Amino acid sequence: MKLRKSFLCLVVGGLAAVIFATLAPEVQAANPFNKVGRGLGNIVIAPVEIPVSMVSEAKKNPLLGLVIGPIIGAVNCVTRATAGIVELVTFPVPPYDQPLYEKDLGETVWE
Repeated sequence: MKLRKSFLCLVVGGLAAVIFATLAPEVQAANPFNKVGRGLGNIVIAPVEIPVSMVSEAKKNPLLGLVIGPIIGAVNCVTRATAGIVELVTFPVPPYDQPLYEKDLGETVWE
């Protein structure tokens, strides 16, 4: 019985935190959850770097897009995934408002 009440309190508290976070983003300062979100986002998006980089390179030169695009995409994928993992591991450590990887999809690491 106590376990159910504890679980219910945990769920209600979590929902309240999520609702507060979505309704009042301007009130919130940067916090560890920002880093967790960025980290998870980078890990989830990382595999998409390969096809996006291929298309981006193919716009410049179709043949090079097929040959070099996957290599550039793999480098971007590994870099984004690594940044995501580092953000997840170090989420309790400030600074919370400075992302490790700020590139858009398809942008190369060295640009």
